[in-house]
Amino acid sequence: MDSFGRLGLSASIAEALLAGGVEVPTALQELAVPVIRRGTSCVLRASPGAGLLVTWGAPLLDRIEPGRGRPGAVVLALDPERARGLALSLARIGSATGHRIGALGTPWVRPAGSDILFSTPGGLERGVRTAAVKTDAVRTIVVDGASAVLAAGEGADRVAALLPLLGTGQPQVVLLSDPVTEPVRRWVDAHMRRAVFLPAAPAPPSPGRRGTLRVVTLEEEVERVLPGIVARSLSAGSDHVLLFARSYDRAADLGDLMALCGATVGRPGDHDRDVWLGVDPLEARELLGSAAAGEVAVISTDVPADVDELERRHRSPGPADAVLASSRELPHLRRMAGEAGYTLTALPAPPPFRQAESDFRSRLEGAIEREDLAPYLALIEPLVRTHSAVEVAAALAALLRKAERAGGGSVPVPDGGAPAPPEGRRPPAWTRLFLSVGKRDGVQAGDVLGAVTGEAGVAGREVGRIEIRDAYTRIEVHDPVAGKVLRALNGSSIRGRSVRADYDRGRGRGTDVAPRPRRGAPSPKSGG
Repeated sequence: MDSFGRLGLSASIAEALLAGGVEVPTALQELAVPVIRRGTSCVLRASPGAGLLVTWGAPLLDRIEPGRGRPGAVVLALDPERARGLALSLARIGSATGHRIGALGTPWVRPAGSDILFSTPGGLERGVRTAAVKTDAVRTIVVDGASAVLAAGEGADRVAALLPLLGTGQPQVVLLSDPVTEPVRRWVDAHMRRAVFLPAAPAPPSPGRRGTLRVVTLEEEVERVLPGIVARSLSAGSDHVLLFARSYDRAADLGDLMALCGATVGRPGDHDRDVWLGVDPLEARELLGSAAAGEVAVISTDVPADVDELERRHRSPGPADAVLASSRELPHLRRMAGEAGYTLTALPAPPPFRQAESDFRSRLEGAIEREDLAPYLALIEPLVRTHSAVEVAAALAALLRKAERAGGGSVPVPDGGAPAPPEGRRPPAWTRLFLSVGKRDGVQAGDVLGAVTGEAGVAGREVGRIEIRDAYTRIEVHDPVAGKVLRALNGSSIRGRSVRADYDRGRGRGTDVAPRPRRGAPSPKSGG
């Protein structure tokens, strides 16, 4: 199906989706949009990456008359931040159709008067009990991440208690859950009459093996890392890179980005161009002609919405083929890969390009968080009365940069300013360390803090920011104890994973900690 209009949606909804870059329905949307639009209760076996927001959001916008001053549908999420993120995403579509979207319990103007209201179960319950939210016009309730919401504390009972308070009769209930867990099934049996499961049953994993598909888990915006991924593919021997995007508008944006970064951009099969742009996989494959596997690196800049799209884009994965995915989209991608018979393996993303200005901003942010600014606030307060705070901050930044370039390293405080603290009372400098464990190992900030304080005997006040990424962790400690922490953590374990610790990117001062030896290599003799 090539348009949302054929799914029964109004022309205004279809045009709003098209304006947002959503051009062709996914397999899930073809299946579920008509069902939800009819008001049928259903359970969607899907997760982010399958076009989930449009699947339930578009038919709700189509069914609800805008501007009535009270919700026609409520959407429940596990926490306020998730509710707010979903509300913002749907608001981008609803703004074109005249619908008001609101998120209760978040910074939002008059959310209770919205046409579609997002909230947590507890937040909505409080709003109803205090009469802050009117639910007499609510016809539909959507539960995002139902397996987590219904299993969290009294979540199942809270959602069930809300049903009689929503509108009249039996409201339409839409649960989003992948996989459909046993608590979800029990709740469906108890509270959803004649619910439809879409798809009807999960597809079994494919016994065959179609090849290995590499996955880059994004911790940055695609635009920050894509030029580095393309450059890496071309330098590794690929003659061309084919970038698949979800829409023609998105493909054009990525093409503009790559052209600005020095690439030549064109259609698939244009052998005079470095980067090819594709949206329709079948059309792209026809244009590729006789290009041999490996000559063209195929990169999906968004997660394919269904198994058919995955197979069409990555029919025979080459060594440089990859899919770019956020951490929230990984369950959807794993399920599709299992159904199609692909093996997934992680491919590290190249580090995003950082300008000197970005590093300078990071240093300023660190000073805001860690330094005692009270004396300096008193110093600049008179300036803020006659100049904007931004101008004063810019002037101070200019003085600091000039002093650093001149070799001074600091900006002197004028006479009458607060004196510097006594030398013996200066807080120690911070040193950033690298640990070889991260989110994929199940590591949390409390685990790292416990290892540092327990293994190294370091006080909690000597530990600063802990930044946990997918495959590694950065931690800041007071400079005098950095070597002690490294010696204690090297060879230790966190969450059952052996740890390699070192100064982060050579920023530390010490060199007394030898790198961890490879397995089978003789250990270095310990110093006295």
